[in-house]
Amino acid sequence: MKSSNPRPKGSKLNLKRRNKTLAVEVCQAWDRKIPRESRGAIWPLVLSSLCQCLASYIGPDLTSELSRVTSTKDLKGLISLKKQFSSPQMYRDDRSYFASVAVLNLFAKTELPVSGIDSLATAVERFREAEKLCGITNRRLMHYRQFDHTGRPIFKGLPVHEIFHLARRKIQSWLGPVVESDFMKGARHGPGGVVGLKRPSTTPYFKFAKQGYTCSRGAYWYAIRAIASNDAWIRAIAQSEGLIGWEHDVSCIPYETKIRLADSCITITDFNEVTFVPKDALTKRSISVEPQMNVYIQLGVGEHLKRCLRSVGCDLSDQTRNQELAYVGSVQHEVYDPVTLDMRMASDTLSIELVRELLPLDWFELLDDLRSTRGSYRGESFEWEKFSSMGNGFTFELESLIFLALAHACSDHYGATSYFSDTFGPAFKYAYVSVFGDDLIVPAMISEPLTRMLRFAGFQLNSEKSFTEGPFRESCGQDFWNGVDVRPFFFKRDLTSIRDLVHLHNGLKWLSTKFDDDPVRDCYQLVRSLIPTVVERHLRGVVPTQGDEYLWCEPDEAHLSALVTWHIHWQKWQFPVCGVQPRARNGQLHWRYVQFLYSLTDRWERNSLTNGDDVLQIHFSSGGSRGDVVESGRGDTVLRWR
Repeated sequence: MKSSNPRPKGSKLNLKRRNKTLAVEVCQAWDRKIPRESRGAIWPLVLSSLCQCLASYIGPDLTSELSRVTSTKDLKGLISLKKQFSSPQMYRDDRSYFASVAVLNLFAKTELPVSGIDSLATAVERFREAEKLCGITNRRLMHYRQFDHTGRPIFKGLPVHEIFHLARRKIQSWLGPVVESDFMKGARHGPGGVVGLKRPSTTPYFKFAKQGYTCSRGAYWYAIRAIASNDAWIRAIAQSEGLIGWEHDVSCIPYETKIRLADSCITITDFNEVTFVPKDALTKRSISVEPQMNVYIQLGVGEHLKRCLRSVGCDLSDQTRNQELAYVGSVQHEVYDPVTLDMRMASDTLSIELVRELLPLDWFELLDDLRSTRGSYRGESFEWEKFSSMGNGFTFELESLIFLALAHACSDHYGATSYFSDTFGPAFKYAYVSVFGDDLIVPAMISEPLTRMLRFAGFQLNSEKSFTEGPFRESCGQDFWNGVDVRPFFFKRDLTSIRDLVHLHNGLKWLSTKFDDDPVRDCYQLVRSLIPTVVERHLRGVVPTQGDEYLWCEPDEAHLSALVTWHIHWQKWQFPVCGVQPRARNGQLHWRYVQFLYSLTDRWERNSLTNGDDVLQIHFSSGGSRGDVVESGRGDTVLRWR
């Protein structure tokens, strides 16, 4: 007998039953590849449309130049225009500036190939330039140290000794003595490749299970102790060698045996591997693939450095402070107000002798043990001039520590600290000093001496991204013109699949919301017309986004989708969302168990199925708590509702 109250047609259960085929079609279309011959034709078409939409804002000169590069499909010419027309001083107001950079930057960081440009060769040249600069800095600082504190030379009127002394004292007070347990408790596996393990086998399951853990000679004993002190890890190693069964307790294993078991799994390697990853349309970025156990402990040191910096007001997990000060600096332009500074190749120019000069001896020796002293590129081995590079687990925190110490020291020496302390109270003495990596914010009065001090320390100011005058400030992904947010949309991908077009559409629609009259409508409607009908009609959502999980539409459009449903229990509309689900497979039970325990300690990288990643970072956080085995970049396209 049939129920007199059948389940409403809008329920999630009936939606799945009736539209299962449609959902499959959407997923297949969302993941569909764009033919190679079509990719080079899309960006000029879209850029020409955007230029026409914003012509009244950007002026005739730039419109004419953009028309030329789009008609000839000259991506290299577009990037040259970006350098020529991106200076804020060229524009009369925030609207004209925002419209101009929106057009110039739309495809400036794309991964599309640029004819006549060898991005790898450019990156290799920059890499060698950075090593050369580090060598010069090392020799300069060694010469500087030959003199005692009374006889050290003054370099062009710069009080190097006083600034270094203040910075050194600050770092010592922030870090305290080295205590191994402080950084070992934060040790963990990172998400990327290591020496001996490449994608897709870079999730924690493989980093535990694939024995022959690579490690440098300096980090050897740290690695031994890290493994021997982890009962679950030792138990899995012992089980894999048949020494104990599931019924045995790990406490029955003597400590000497634990050391032997740890030692049997380690392979000594004397170098890291240099590789290059995409940065923008013109060049790539150099990173170094470190030995596995080095990264494991380096990340623990990095976490400890973060805690030390957080205790003095520098939170490296939150960019908000830098962004707020960039806003303040854009509306206040007095001598004590904040300005923004950005360093060029900061992590690649962090020299060995600078770290030796500023860090306490015990901390320098620890970090020196954990870093790789030699590198390898295409079979060529060489001695590093830099202390550490991107790929090292503590580089970001270390450079932030050094920049903050030098900024505080300059503030103390040149009177900014006493001014703020006397005016607002001791708690506000560094109110306008903030650091996040190589993004520095300091009071305007110390920007010039700090820049000179950083140059002596081996760093180079990126003048294109540093702003000390005028109404514009930029820091940590936020751009302000007299308090108005003028950050444009950057399309940072290659146009390889339909999901990239969805991302481009949503970014352009977001761009249109920055204007009162929706001038970009024709442009994002053009992109929308390039998207397959099954995706355009049915993968719709109403929450504003720059991502690619769904097509951002107005509510009256989104509700026309056959995949939008009403949840009868939650009393809310549910919209389809396309994403990637890690593909799980079986593995050895004892290693899966170690992974399961590891997941419960929150020691994994956040599952960054972020929009814009060319290779999806599918980490074990999605399956580690179940013991599933997943691989980086391997997954299936699925449809969910939310």
